[in-house]
Amino acid sequence: MNRGLRAALCVVLAIAVAGTATLGFATATVVRAGTVSVKIDEHHADGADFTIWAPAFLIDLATPFVGAVIPPEARAELEPWLPAVNALADELEEIDDVVFVKVSSADETVRIAKENGRLVIHVESASETVHVSVPFRSVARLVRALDNSVA
Repeated sequence: MNRGLRAALCVVLAIAVAGTATLGFATATVVRAGTVSVKIDEHHADGADFTIWAPAFLIDLATPFVGAVIPPEARAELEPWLPAVNALADELEEIDDVVFVKVSSADETVRIAKENGRLVIHVESASETVHVSVPFRSVARLVRALDNSVA
């Protein structure tokens, strides 16, 4: 094999290894961050039935921009509460699974819990079922970003 061909082969091999490493790192980042899921099922003939899954790292990418979308009047109302909410988010990230709220009536049931490291909101009624699940780590990061952007 001549010297030029060997050099070209080394370059191609280096690019392939770098590309594989980058893809592996990106995959690990997505898997580690988890997913956000939203499921909606309307219980009538023309009702919608859909599920949306998105990588939770998109929340992490959006956190630097949280402050830009908060209206000034909302910012003023949030500011006194943010230290407590930030501390609560940090603590809730560390605790075991727990049901925060469960309210049942004749018409509907609402349940908000921490399950397997995720914030889970489930609403069941005669007309629809809504299920939202977000990694608690992403919720805590979002709260910290909100605290940093308002302060």
